[in-house]
Amino acid sequence: MLKAVIVAPTAGDPQILWSAVPGRTYRVQFKDDVTSPTWENLPGDVTAGSSTGMAIDDTGTGTEDRFYRVLLVD
Repeated sequence: MLKAVIVAPTAGDPQILWSAVPGRTYRVQFKDDVTSPTWENLPGDVTAGSSTGMAIDDTGTGTEDRFYRVLLVD
């Protein structure tokens, strides 16, 4: 698991940024309750094009809190 940095723009969907290796594929997962045992996948894996990976979470409309993790897939 990799450490993610969350950047929440003042308007729009949260962006999730993390340190990445170009060409490697990552999966961003989330849950709305930190005590929940189940993580859900954001749609679509991300292949890093640079040393920073990025995903946009457009699934959390109306969600007050959301927790993320980033997994190295390949």
